[in-house]
Order: sequence, then C-alpha cells, then structure tokens
Amino acid sequence: MKRKASVHRFQYAGWDIAVELDAAAVEGSFEGHADLSYGGQHKCRIALPGPHSCSDGTSALDVLANEAKAFIDSWRLRVHIGTTGFDDPQSNRERR
Repeated sequence: MKRKASVHRFQYAGWDIAVELDAAAVEGSFEGHADLSYGGQHKCRIALPGPHSCSDGTSALDVLANEAKAFIDSWRLRVHIGTTGFDDPQSNRERR
C-alpha cells in the first residue's frame, strides 16, 4: 500500500513544475513523477521508471527535478515552427 508523501512545486525558465513523490510499499523507496506546464497548459509528465531507493525521497526528488530541467533546456534549444499540435492541443483536432 502506498501513502502520499509530498508534492514539490517550483518554476524553471517560465515553466511550472510539480514533482509528486509517493512512498512505495518497500520501506525506503519512492515512486514519483514530474508534471511540466507552460503557459498554464500541461505539456509533459516525466516518471521514475520504478521504485527509487532512498531514505527520505530527496534523491528521487533531485532525479525528477533534474530530468524536468533537462527536458526544458532541450525544448528551449529546438526550433518551434509548424503545426505539431504540441503547443496547442486543439490544433490536432482541427486538422482532422
């Protein structure tokens, strides 16, 4: 049985990041994910691939925070032209 451990929120380069950690059934391990939002819209979820062993969740939080920042840094380096639908979820439906 899992219990909710915590939600950590922070901003990075104009993005809102919410990292949620759950204490896993195995003592000393955590599961979790980071939700990334930009301009008030959810854009991405990054998850730990499985339970992460640590005593207090700090290293799991660090892993997710660093992965979120790496995703955002990569996003900022890409050219964003065309209609991929990633920026506006409505655009995919309108093209069909």
